[in-house]
Formats: sequence, structure tokens, C-alpha cells
Amino acid sequence: MRIKMLGTGNQVLRYLKPDEEERLFAVLDGRRRHLMDIVLIGLHTGMRRTEILSLHKNQIDSVRDSIEVTSATKSAKPRSVPIHPDLKPLLHRLCEYAKESGYLFGNPRTGSPIKDVKTAWRNALRDAGITDPRFHDLRHTFGTRAVDGGAPVSAVKEVMGHVDIGTTMRYVHATDEGKRRAVDAAVRRGKEKPATNLPQRLEKTA
Repeated sequence: MRIKMLGTGNQVLRYLKPDEEERLFAVLDGRRRHLMDIVLIGLHTGMRRTEILSLHKNQIDSVRDSIEVTSATKSAKPRSVPIHPDLKPLLHRLCEYAKESGYLFGNPRTGSPIKDVKTAWRNALRDAGITDPRFHDLRHTFGTRAVDGGAPVSAVKEVMGHVDIGTTMRYVHATDEGKRRAVDAAVRRGKEKPATNLPQRLEKTA
């Protein structure tokens, strides 16, 4: 789905709809299992592609249940990303089977982190019958869902590592569901006070 953002000119935000996510996961098996792990981390953390691909097992803090993002950050500032319970088994498995280098997605020949998943991503989208999304749109999906789910914008900013909160504000009311909640909230607030002349006002504006 493409959403024209309010207050940001002609900027368009792309995120995965639930049915697209389901179709994508249906083709992420076999030789694409590593891509499924990468996509799941993206959807559960909002981390950037470079941050995910460079993950080292030392960054997984099992005591605080957090991922310490210390490298490849756009702002060059470290941040802590909470680990959702659903993601813990996956990260535990990746840490357990990490090669000597310690990278969760290491290149078996070089020991360095893999650089890109562009080809695997493109082929998976083709097989799933999904058009348009970039890998970065997984990050947009996380941000949109977080804000739509009621998370404070300031908290989403910290988790996603945005330098400017204006960047995070792109996700406010980005979807129809979010805009509908805004309308519901306004009406609910109005009902908290007596409005005896409401029928007359509605009649005048009809």
C-alpha cells in the first residue's frame, strides 16, 4: 500500500499490508530461510538493513532483553532496541549457530557480515506476487504499526534511531486505521461533556 503523507509534500510511504506479509513469508523457506530471519528481525525491531546484516552475537543482551545497536547507525549514535518475546527464540538460535566470527549473518567464506540481500529480496517478492516494496519498507512497516498501535512518538523515535522527531512524525495517522482512531478519539472526547445543542448544530451544517 502507498500512503501520501500529510505535511510532507509529495512524499509517499510504502509499508506491507498483512496479506502481503503472509504471502511473503509463504515463499521464505528452504534456501531463503536466512531471509526470513532477516525480515522477521526487521519487522520486530525497525532496524535498518545494514544494522541487521552486521549484527554480532555480542550485541544481543539476554539479561536486558535488548539489542545494542552500536555500529552502522545512520546517526552514528548507539541505541538499545527491546527484544519482543516472539523474537527471542530466533535470536537465541542465530547466536547459538553463529560461526567463529560471531556475526549472525556472516559470509561463510570470508567471515564478514553479508553485504546485501537485494537479489533474494527481489526474487521473493516476485514469487509472492508483491510489487514495489524495498527492503527499507520493512522499517516503514514497523514505524507505521508502532504508531498506529498507540506507541508514543518519542518512544518510536528512540527505538528507530531517528535524529529528528519530524522523521518519526511521518508515521502519525499514516494509515486509514490510524486516521479512523483520530476521528474516534475526537468524538469520544466530545462526548465527555454535555452537548445539548448538538442536533441543532448538525442540522445547520447538513
